[in-house]
Amino acid sequence: MSNINPQNIDGTYPIAGQDNNSQGFRDNFTNTINNFTFAAAELTDLQQNALLKAPLGSVGQTGTPTNDMNYAFLTHAQLKGTVETKNNIGTISSGSNFEVDWETGHFQTVSITTTAGMTFVNWPSSSSVWSRLRLQITATTLSNLTISGTYIENLQNIQGASGNVLTLNTGVYQFDFSSLDAGAHVWIEDALRNYDAPIDFNILNATTVNATGNVLATGLSVFGNTRIGLAGAVSGQFHSVVGNITQTSSGGNVYFNTTGNVLAAGGILNALTVNGTTTRAGATVDSSYQIYKPTANVSIQANVNVSRVIVAPTPSGSISSFWTDVVLPNVSTDGHTITVSSNVRIETFRVLSPWVGYTVDTGANVTLANNTPATFVFHSTENKWFRV
Repeated sequence: MSNINPQNIDGTYPIAGQDNNSQGFRDNFTNTINNFTFAAAELTDLQQNALLKAPLGSVGQTGTPTNDMNYAFLTHAQLKGTVETKNNIGTISSGSNFEVDWETGHFQTVSITTTAGMTFVNWPSSSSVWSRLRLQITATTLSNLTISGTYIENLQNIQGASGNVLTLNTGVYQFDFSSLDAGAHVWIEDALRNYDAPIDFNILNATTVNATGNVLATGLSVFGNTRIGLAGAVSGQFHSVVGNITQTSSGGNVYFNTTGNVLAAGGILNALTVNGTTTRAGATVDSSYQIYKPTANVSIQANVNVSRVIVAPTPSGSISSFWTDVVLPNVSTDGHTITVSSNVRIETFRVLSPWVGYTVDTGANVTLANNTPATFVFHSTENKWFRV
């Protein structure tokens, strides 16, 4: 409430046509001075603290006033038609750094090319307020933006981020930055791109990748277990791998769980178990063989990772008079199959077991005719190789 009291001025004094007491003059003068003093103080207070929509001065003066609230409270305000200040930082040349000054506007724009470095300055000094700004970045070409400082939070969840470097393809991006502690820690959020959208990375290093959509990669190296499949039969859904799936961990597995097809232009598997029907269209390439060209008596040790042993004596003829032993591999996998063949007749041909406790049901000596293979299958229950 104003201290000015217009009622303490006697407007009827002095009275015309008669003598008037000088005390009345003194009272009016004193009250007038007091009211002017109150008015000056109150006007000065308003000039220093009031919110203005135009600069103070002569009537009709134009311009933009500066109302510095100094973070004072504005309580129970209903806002309508408000705007925020835009600041254009400009175009940053490749390899240059730029500052994002919080005080210059809540919406700021910048254009970068190839490489640039960014630093924040002038966040509110008070740690009791939440402050934010939105930065629009136009990348004129594939660009790497380095955000200085280790205080940027949530950067690891932004598409294209690695460490404190943000890789941006050509285009326009908007990011929201906010702080609760005067800029000591700044949070980043992507304002335009969905977090669950397909992501295009040159390099992705992640402990765990959970994706409900597609993961597209021209090369996929997996350290650990990888499960690619559907929880159930879902019509119209499939998983496509273009390139290689390489299992490089020790003891890890690659699981393909699907009710449909697994299609691959090329696949290399150490072990493959198929439960069901395998349909093949095209040529079969089998490199799991050993070939020997003996010139005299020979004992051949079949490797554990082969399925065929080929004997081609040198010089070749209609019959080989020397003996040939084939020692079957030391395996324990039921159903392991070895086929032995020769391009000529071997007069004395023996198939031997690899270790004590393993047997072969063929007897000591058998004759191997030319181009007539002998196939043996391992039966793990009896530790015996059977000829089939």
